[in-house]
Amino acid sequence: MKKNEQELNETALKVLRYFSEITRLMHSFSDDPEIPLELTHNQVMAAMNLIRFEKSTMTELSNATGISASALTGIIDRLIEKKVVVRERDTQDRRVVKITLSKNGRELMQKAMEQARAKMVKLLEKMLPGDRTALVNVLERIIQTIKQSK
Repeated sequence: MKKNEQELNETALKVLRYFSEITRLMHSFSDDPEIPLELTHNQVMAAMNLIRFEKSTMTELSNATGISASALTGIIDRLIEKKVVVRERDTQDRRVVKITLSKNGRELMQKAMEQARAKMVKLLEKMLPGDRTALVNVLERIIQTIKQSK
């Protein structure tokens, strides 16, 4: 293996480990007993995307989260059991089922998002302004590169 390939492979493994560690550390959106989320990472992703879309079909939600439609079905079923989301038939076409946050789910997700934002602010406060800007720029480039690679 060439030196450049080896360096790229080592960097790739580090980046993947770091993203995984950041996700793990940030996954606990709430340490507030008023927000008993007890949701998996994929359940949180699905619910957070429903804040953005308000009402979504399974296909739209699958595309937004990157979770397969078959896996998403089980995730949504568990969110329904936890009274976080509801299924609704489309009024125009009864064959279409839309997923939406319940009132309780919307309140929980908004509280969780506010807490996550507050935690991120505390972390960012500890960084130099230039480092914060660099972080945002690198994350934007990663997202842009991934989208262009599809």
